[in-house]
Amino acid sequence: MRDAVEEVRLVAFDQDTCDALNTALARPVVEQCPTCGARAVPIAHGGYSEREIAPAERKLIALGHCFEMEDKPTWACTADEEHQWTNGGRDQHRAQAALLEAPAVPISEDPGRSVP
Repeated sequence: MRDAVEEVRLVAFDQDTCDALNTALARPVVEQCPTCGARAVPIAHGGYSEREIAPAERKLIALGHCFEMEDKPTWACTADEEHQWTNGGRDQHRAQAALLEAPAVPISEDPGRSVP
């Protein structure tokens, strides 16, 4: 079972840093399939709860394997389920942020990302 982070506190010691953090955090994580250019969603690996299943049904995330794999993909294409990839270590935090963001988006406020 994965531990969920309930709250993260970021501290900025000057206004420029504060503005940069607010701007970066306000943008949703967006990824496109490198093969066909369609919208991509993060892949959740591990045991699944309603927290993962509901967003997967709305195509906000994809469900991966429930076992650990060496080079597991972190992104899945919404147009072709065979298109799965990882962007390496530099991308790990983006994929995690997208996974945490997906269940928090109510359908009425979804800015079109749940529509393939």
